[in-house]
Amino acid sequence: MIKEGYQLQSICKKLQADGSTVKRYATLLNLEFSWKGHTLDELKKSGKYTNTKCKFEKRLSERRNLWLDLIERNQNVTSDTNSSLYRWLLRNDREWLKKNYPKSKRCKEPKRIINWEKRDKELLEEIKEIIREWKRLETSRPKKITKYSLAMQSRNPNFLNHIEKIPLTLNYLNTVIELPEQYKLRKLEWAYEHLLVNNEPLTKTKLINKAAISNNPKTNLIVEEFLLTKRCK
Repeated sequence: MIKEGYQLQSICKKLQADGSTVKRYATLLNLEFSWKGHTLDELKKSGKYTNTKCKFEKRLSERRNLWLDLIERNQNVTSDTNSSLYRWLLRNDREWLKKNYPKSKRCKEPKRIINWEKRDKELLEEIKEIIREWKRLETSRPKKITKYSLAMQSRNPNFLNHIEKIPLTLNYLNTVIELPEQYKLRKLEWAYEHLLVNNEPLTKTKLINKAAISNNPKTNLIVEEFLLTKRCK
């Protein structure tokens, strides 16, 4: 930071240290500075900080050894295990502390073994029940029966992520999911019943609008065939 031109006050703030401490280490590290009338040469000549170099190095070595001994005795060391020692090293030997801070060890939960054969049979029965209750689940208008819509009604929607492990359920799903034309006819059936109950005209336009299906030549043909079937009954 000194080489980057930081002023004494800024360095103190960043390191959370007082001015005297910053000057001492700058002097010991032989870093050129000029703060509040003090320069590196002046402080070196005064011997104010250089005489303490040996004492500091001894203290530093002692505290490093204490920290390493703490880690050796306790692998779950944190900053709170010996807070005073941790704070001293953080303030005076930050880089060394970073390199010698124990990496957190996360406890791995034992992997559960799933009986997929059993899960498949249970899920198959659950999906069958959902299909039986599908009309009740349609609170307003028809909902398309898809793998996703069925999964959302189940207790564990994530089964779609393991579809290859549930062959019985998959085979059943493939027999009940609706193709676009099947869904369209079911919506027409619903619209027809609704118009009939409310004594509304059973016209092609009314059916298309009520069923909320696209109006195109193919749809018109489907609706005409649908109405013809109804009239023949």
